[in-house]
Amino acid sequence: MSGGAWKVAYADFVTAMMALFMVLWILGAEQDILMELQDYFRNPPSPWESETSKYLIETGEHMGFSAEDEARDNYFNSPDPAILQGIVDEFNKLLQSDMNDVPPPVKMTLTSDGLRMVIFDRDDSPMFLPRGVDLTDWGMFLIQNIAWLLSRYEFEVSIESHCEPDMPVKANYGPWELTTDRSNKIRRELQHYAGGEVGIGRVSGYGASQPANPDESDDSDFPLIHQRVIISMNLPDPTERLMDDSQETVAKETEPAVQSDDLIKITQPIL
Repeated sequence: MSGGAWKVAYADFVTAMMALFMVLWILGAEQDILMELQDYFRNPPSPWESETSKYLIETGEHMGFSAEDEARDNYFNSPDPAILQGIVDEFNKLLQSDMNDVPPPVKMTLTSDGLRMVIFDRDDSPMFLPRGVDLTDWGMFLIQNIAWLLSRYEFEVSIESHCEPDMPVKANYGPWELTTDRSNKIRRELQHYAGGEVGIGRVSGYGASQPANPDESDDSDFPLIHQRVIISMNLPDPTERLMDDSQETVAKETEPAVQSDDLIKITQPIL
């Protein structure tokens, strides 16, 4: 035959037969197997969870989950620039999908131990209501996405808020109180949407004491915005974890052992 259309038809036939055999096998399977299949498709294993299988692995002296779990955790929780850049790209795609070709007022940069996110409070996309601590719809959308990001990685988070130098203030309530309350508002919302799994290290309000500099601008088409929120996300250093484990091991090895003579003295009755 000169044509190759029969190959496509044959491939479709084989695929259909395999699907038929799978359906027949599932229909004839026992109830416990059906329940396990149903549980698998409803709650598929995730590489972001520390335990992706409910079956234990026998490893001799230690019985537990595979040692690959620890290696995976060290990989995803390490300040690897490639991993962090992947997080930045993933987050930017989420924001861009809601901005309709308008550059999002968020600037993310890599640091030596994690990420630094600067959220600018533009007039066209404000994060807070004017001179208040309540979030706008855009601000709530942004916080929900940040919470989703933080729930997947073991970041230690620091939140700081800044406002414009000429911010109108109320009596007994100035820029310091406003920025501190805004940082606390963000902390509460992040904890709420992340299920309380966000590690907050510091919450600060700087008032108008630290205006933004041109290097912090999110876009050259927009004027310099001083009212902003900065969220620093630092990953734990895996070498510190290894050092802690080694120190614990050394401490256990250096504990004085009880000698057999001491046991005899202790258990010997007093006459």
